[in-house]
Amino acid sequence: MVGGVIDEETGLLTYSIGGHLPMPVLYTPDSVRYLEGRGLPVGLFNEATYEDHILELPPTFSLTLMSDGILDLLPEPTLKEKEAALPQKVKSAGGSLDGLRQVFGLSTLGEMPDDIALLVLSRNL
Repeated sequence: MVGGVIDEETGLLTYSIGGHLPMPVLYTPDSVRYLEGRGLPVGLFNEATYEDHILELPPTFSLTLMSDGILDLLPEPTLKEKEAALPQKVKSAGGSLDGLRQVFGLSTLGEMPDDIALLVLSRNL
């Protein structure tokens, strides 16, 4: 689970992460990377605490959140390799939802191995 708030006046994203795979991917024309942070899965541990992270969003960006079903579409054999490949998929998609649909072939998938959900927030792409 990921929770966050974007302050449109300051351009700051305040977020927390709780046991979510894959991590959200931040795309800019110059770079692509996972958001920082980790947390225990939400609802499983009474002692869980979550840290707020603050990120100044650049003028042009996209933030992609995906369910774990997207990992089943990657050909890499291990989870670690799939996680390493995912930001590059977002980069090759230009950070857009339409680009991701094409990169992953979502419109032509027959039966999906798992549910797949994508959310792409963007500015000035």
